[in-house]
Amino acid sequence: MRKFLGLFIIVLIPSITIVLWIISLPIQNRITNIQSSFYSLGQLLALTGISLFAITLFLNTRLKLLENTFGGLNKVFPIHHLLGKISALLILLHPFSLFLSNLLISFSQAISFLFSNKSFAYFAGPIAWTILMAIIFITLYVNIPYHLWRFIHQFTGIAFLFASYHALNTGSDVINSMLRIYLYFVIGLGASAYFYRTILGPIIIKKYRYRVKELNKKTADILEVILTPEKEKVNFIAGQFVFTKFKNQSLIEEQHPFSIISSPKKNELSLAVKILGDFTSTLPNIEKGTLVKIEGPYGKFTQTGSRKNQIWIAGGIGITPFLSILKTLDPGKKVDLFYSVSEKKEAIYLNELEKESKTNKNFHFFLWESKIKSHLTAKTVKKLTKGLLKNKSIFICAPIPMIKDLKTQFADLGVSRNLIKSEEFKLAS
Repeated sequence: MRKFLGLFIIVLIPSITIVLWIISLPIQNRITNIQSSFYSLGQLLALTGISLFAITLFLNTRLKLLENTFGGLNKVFPIHHLLGKISALLILLHPFSLFLSNLLISFSQAISFLFSNKSFAYFAGPIAWTILMAIIFITLYVNIPYHLWRFIHQFTGIAFLFASYHALNTGSDVINSMLRIYLYFVIGLGASAYFYRTILGPIIIKKYRYRVKELNKKTADILEVILTPEKEKVNFIAGQFVFTKFKNQSLIEEQHPFSIISSPKKNELSLAVKILGDFTSTLPNIEKGTLVKIEGPYGKFTQTGSRKNQIWIAGGIGITPFLSILKTLDPGKKVDLFYSVSEKKEAIYLNELEKESKTNKNFHFFLWESKIKSHLTAKTVKKLTKGLLKNKSIFICAPIPMIKDLKTQFADLGVSRNLIKSEEFKLAS
C-alpha cells in the first residue's frame, strides 16, 4: 500500500503540471494546426520532463520519508533510475518539437529559432540539453570507472537548474499564472534535493566514523569486514544496511551499500562484501585502522510487523541480512531458512547456520545447491515446510530475477503479496 502511495504522488506531480498547462490557455487555441500542435507538444515535453526531473532528484536524497513511503530504498532506486531516463528523454525531445514547429513555417524561421535569440534564459536550455546529452553518451558508449561515472552523474543537477531557469523565463505559459507558481514549488523541490544530497551532503549528512579492525576471507569472493567505532556507534535494526566510504590512499573513495551481519547489541559493526568490481576487489588489501565513514542505517527488511511463523529465502550473498536477524530473533518465532547457492563451497557461515539449526528447535535450515537440484521453487518450499504457507511471513533476499520468480510462484499458491518482504541482491551486496 505504501508503494502505491508513493507512485500516486509521482504521477500526481506531473499531472498537476499538465492540468495547469491546459487550463492556462484553451486547448483549441493550442492545436489550431500542425505547426501549433508541435509547438504545444514541445512545451508539454519540457514542463513534464522538468517535473519528473525534480522527482528524480528528490528520490536520490535517501530521506527516511522515502523509505517509509515506498517500503525501503531498494524500492526507491529502480523508480529513481526509470524516472531519470524518462525525464531526460522528454527534455531532449523538447527542442526537436519546437524546431519542427518552426520548420513548418519556413526553413529560415527554423534557423532563426536556433540562433537569433541571444538571451541567457534562452541559452540555458541548450546548455542543459548539452549536459544531458554528454552524460547519456558517456554512460552508453564510454567505458569509464564507476567513481568517474558517479562524478559525471552529479552534473545532472546542474542540467536541471539550467533547464528550470530556461522554462521559467522563456515560456509564455508560465508568466503570471498558477502554472508558474506551481513550477516554483516543483523546481524548488528538485533544487533543494540536489543541494541537500550532492552539494551539501558531504557536510550536513551525518556520518559515523569507524576503523577497520579485522578482515576475514570467507570464500574466494566473499570478504567479512569488522569495524569498530571511534566514538558513536550506528544504531540499527537487524536486517538493515549501511553506505560505506573507505578513506584510504590505495582505494577510490566511493560510497557502497553493504548489509550488516552483526548484532545490533554489539559495539563492532560487521559487513559482508561480495568482490565484484574494481572497488571491492581492492578491499582485501586495505590496512587495519583504515577510516571508514558510515551513512545510515537504511532498509525495511526487518522483523517489524512479521508473523510468528516465517520462511526465509536467501540467494547467494543475500544470506547477509538474515545473519543479523538470526542473532536477535525472538525465541518464540519459528523459522525455515532456505539458502540457495550454486554449490556448497559458495555458502558462507555454513557452520554457524547448521549449528544454530541443531541447537534451536524453532530454526530449520535447508541448504539448496542449484547445480545439483535445479532452481529453488515455491512448490519445493511448500513441500519441505509441510504445505503450510498462507499464514507465514516470507522474507526473500536474492538476485532480482529469483525474487520475481518466487513472488509469482507464491502468489500462484495463494500466498498474499502482503506477507512477502524482499530486498534485492543488487542493493544488499
